[in-house]
Amino acid sequence: MLSIVIPTFNEEKRILPTLEALTKFLGEFPRGRREYEILVVDDGSDATAEIVRGFSKNNRRVRLIRFARRIGKGAAVKRGLSAARGSEIVVYDADAAAPPSEIPKLVRALRAYDVAVGVRRESVGPLRRRLIRKAYNFLVRFLFGWRFRDTQCGFKALRAAAAKKIAGELRRGGYEFDVELLARARKHGFSIVEIPVEWRHVPGGPIDSASFSESLAAAARMIFGTVLVRLEA
Repeated sequence: MLSIVIPTFNEEKRILPTLEALTKFLGEFPRGRREYEILVVDDGSDATAEIVRGFSKNNRRVRLIRFARRIGKGAAVKRGLSAARGSEIVVYDADAAAPPSEIPKLVRALRAYDVAVGVRRESVGPLRRRLIRKAYNFLVRFLFGWRFRDTQCGFKALRAAAAKKIAGELRRGGYEFDVELLARARKHGFSIVEIPVEWRHVPGGPIDSASFSESLAAAARMIFGTVLVRLEA
């Protein structure tokens, strides 16, 4: 079975098209015979949960896990990884910035690797987001000595054994959880590969709607959390 884990926060405008696109594609991949499940982990947000519940009534493969209050994207992903029943688990953003047709790339990589990480083109997205991404990646390389090109891509795949082991140790609830996930994987000797993927910027996410001061505060929290991950690694 293939599991797709989708962490959500205030995605009522984008989750339905994503679920429709995923179920359509997964129903045909490969050859319409493979079992799959989609776990939407809602982080105490808007009407996202109600939309998912409505969709799941006609599709038993879609499951909802909902928190009453916000716990952070990292904690939501941890819960999804722990609850997933598939032998391969894909973490997938609610905006479907990577189209469903890119999923087989990461799944095929799991034949040889424990963890596959999507890599976006450097030119994708607004200038502010690209600059933040490059600056943060430089920080991660400096702190950890890694050569990963895109730790923050919201499109990753893990073998179940690796996912369960890593999920049991994840502590960070913020956006720095991506770095913690990779740090835990490396600590346990799991093999990791980066896979270039098609990616498009989909406006309307929490980062796009944040004010400058909110962005600075979020960046400070993320940097602090990343330093903690390094100290704990």
